[in-house]
Amino acid sequence: MTKSIILVGAGGHAVSCANVLVSLQYKIAAIVSPEPPASRKFLYYPHFRTIEEAASGEASFFCLAIGHNHTRSNVAEQIIEKYGKESLPPIIHPFAHIAESAEVAPGAVVMPKAVIGAEVSIGLGCLVNTSASIDHESTMNEYSSLAPGVCTGGNILLGARSAICLGAHIVNNISVGEDAVVGASSLVLRDVSALSVWYGSPARHIRQRIPSDQYM
Repeated sequence: MTKSIILVGAGGHAVSCANVLVSLQYKIAAIVSPEPPASRKFLYYPHFRTIEEAASGEASFFCLAIGHNHTRSNVAEQIIEKYGKESLPPIIHPFAHIAESAEVAPGAVVMPKAVIGAEVSIGLGCLVNTSASIDHESTMNEYSSLAPGVCTGGNILLGARSAICLGAHIVNNISVGEDAVVGASSLVLRDVSALSVWYGSPARHIRQRIPSDQYM
């Protein structure tokens, strides 16, 4: 039976999420975004500015299609408060590889060719993007994200809402603090402090940030 779902977000990341939903045979019942969708792909779906308006229809599930971690966390908490965690199924592309011992929490999105290793925990509302890999016994805390092509070793701890950007690499046994950002193509060899931006090979501290900042 085809399940209906509401896509929350209408930017480039939402286009990728829609592709995963189609692969999983979901029916996209509506798009939620404060602004009109940028992609022509979304012009054929009903568009609502608020979650409450969209949820008045047939769908009882939501897909968190918002790329910015802080924004995604705020929207997710609103959905959970009103509709419960069960309204946020994990969205996992059929071409992702998930170890049997791994756990993927509600609201997480796992893109094609992602690899999630043994005993890995993917938290609430996390994003594991295309061809990203996270190795054994690692933890992604809630609303953290791996951009396309990220590769981590084992025993990694990613703090809530932390963002590892395009193609970055993290060696074994590293902790990344809450709301931290690791820049694209960086090589992380030591722990990353919370609320900071790190960049380079090897990565070094560049500046502090607040959670609502853009990543770089």
